[in-house]
Amino acid sequence: MQQKVEVIVEQFRQVTLSKMDGKAKAMVVSPSRWHAVKYFLLMKEYCKKKGYTDVSPMVAFSGSVTDKDKEYTESALNSTEELKISEAQLPDYFASEAFNILIVADKYQTGFDEPKLHSMFVDKGLRGVKAVQTLSRLNRTCAGKNDTYILDFVNSDEDIQNSFKTFYEDTRLEKALDVNVVYGYYDKLVAFCLWNDEDIEKFCALYSKKGTQTAQDLGKLTGTVKLSVDRYNELVEDKRFAFRDALKNFLRFYAYITQITRMFDTDLHKTYLFCEYLFRLMPKTHRERINLDDQVILVNSKLTETFSGSIALQPTEKDKIVKPENPKLSKKKIEKKDLLENIIEKINLMYQGNFTDADRIIVETIFDRMFTESKKLKKHAKNSDEEMFEKSIFPEEFEKIAQDCYLESMDSFSKLFENQEFYKRVMEEMAKAMYLSLRSKKD
Repeated sequence: MQQKVEVIVEQFRQVTLSKMDGKAKAMVVSPSRWHAVKYFLLMKEYCKKKGYTDVSPMVAFSGSVTDKDKEYTESALNSTEELKISEAQLPDYFASEAFNILIVADKYQTGFDEPKLHSMFVDKGLRGVKAVQTLSRLNRTCAGKNDTYILDFVNSDEDIQNSFKTFYEDTRLEKALDVNVVYGYYDKLVAFCLWNDEDIEKFCALYSKKGTQTAQDLGKLTGTVKLSVDRYNELVEDKRFAFRDALKNFLRFYAYITQITRMFDTDLHKTYLFCEYLFRLMPKTHRERINLDDQVILVNSKLTETFSGSIALQPTEKDKIVKPENPKLSKKKIEKKDLLENIIEKINLMYQGNFTDADRIIVETIFDRMFTESKKLKKHAKNSDEEMFEKSIFPEEFEKIAQDCYLESMDSFSKLFENQEFYKRVMEEMAKAMYLSLRSKKD
């Protein structure tokens, strides 16, 4: 990250500040809230060391981030003793001459209109509509703004070209879109009688609460879906499968259709929010029941330029036609990676959607290597109780593999060793899941 910070600051001073009579601004797109905080702190430190006074960063992220037992919030980092800046005030202060770099983690990647935004430094994987929405923050017109500049550490020019190709020039649906598909799946969900209107209203009242959500608020939020969870758990396996199928299709088609047209149905939107939260609580397969108590908490390399220039789009007539999604019935299947996916689902749930692609790579890589040692671990799992396996045997194997991964790619696995809480939770959750899996396997 230190290397990237140096590149960003120097390119910003060389390229961005030479534009729009020195009034041009830049955005840094980071892969997670933790990375956003680190970028901000490292950038301030680097500029102080170099004596730069023309680089003034701000940072934007939701909630709070804890690193090395210290808690950070957006407002606290952006404020000084003389100037207090709330989250709501950030856009106005960034638009002023006092600040010229905004470091973001999901926030302000969509719907943010700052005409002076000229440059973007991307350290996050972007695909499809997310790539278009994020990079389009630069397309606002402004006096003296004749070009834009993007430096991407992660995505290739081909990735970005493919993301934009679908939306370039005119895009047409292959056939008419039927919004009634959403109501069809909604009716199927209601027929299971897992919730009523009062449950939905209680949930949405807490969900839309203004201000920072506390751990207590999140507990109350989960409490509002408890009755629905209990009713789901009482269903027989085939019914659970049918409900999950309808739920996934409802969420998918509602999200898809509302990107194209407004539904003007407040009650339907509230149901969508409720169902989306309920779906997050569900295990990976219909064979398992939901356990609300089982809530588990679970880069620096050499920078090399791989592409420089503009990305041209020359879409064919075929590229301009988009096939609308069609509802399909799911088929029961045995997932080869059920165990891994369950671990990742639980971590993602605890991180409330902020579990990044980089975090996923850490878990997947270590998990795959742990399974190459599964014969040895299986023997221990068969002959040891759960506590001994999780506290004594597994940590030693986990540490060896994690260190090997870190030595092979320090940038990718640095978070694992910089954030002890993350290390501990990933290890504990993996140990628990693998112990149960290995003990149940037949010899």
